[in-house]
Amino acid sequence: LTRDEKLETEPAGANLKTNTVLISTSLILSLLSSIIYVYNPLNPNQARQAANVYLAEKKYDQALTQIQKVIRLHPYDRDSHLLAGKILAATGELKRAETEFRQAIGYGPARDLEAYAQLTGLLHGLKRIDEAQTVARAGLVYFPADIFESSLWVNPNKETIKFHRELLVKYLDISTTKDSP
Repeated sequence: LTRDEKLETEPAGANLKTNTVLISTSLILSLLSSIIYVYNPLNPNQARQAANVYLAEKKYDQALTQIQKVIRLHPYDRDSHLLAGKILAATGELKRAETEFRQAIGYGPARDLEAYAQLTGLLHGLKRIDEAQTVARAGLVYFPADIFESSLWVNPNKETIKFHRELLVKYLDISTTKDSP
């Protein structure tokens, strides 16, 4: 049978039903793939985003629960350790926060200066000035001042890195001035 002959022998509306089923199936599959992406428990970004929201809302237990899930699945994820350190510092668990900041630095020492700035501030608050200065200087090694003037260095986080660099430089200026007689 030719195509035209098949159409003549099929009951009226059969072609419409077939198309409706195909379209419906396609929409369902598309929706399912979106749900799987959105609720993917292995995606660290989603849990980190949730933890950031909880941190901003001062719901520290929920924030810590979210970020610990990520760390269990991705133990070398620098951003998760940095966020865990911030959450722990906010709850007063300073020793654990220090450990998380140090891990963040270890997993991405030349990525940016935020973990250095966080750890420097924490150590300074604990009156461990020499350690704080050492951490600040270690971070500054990766981002010398002249790099920010270079048109060759392109980084979408350049301004944030520059901000944290300025914090570390100010900290060193302040802490060395206090040490002087």
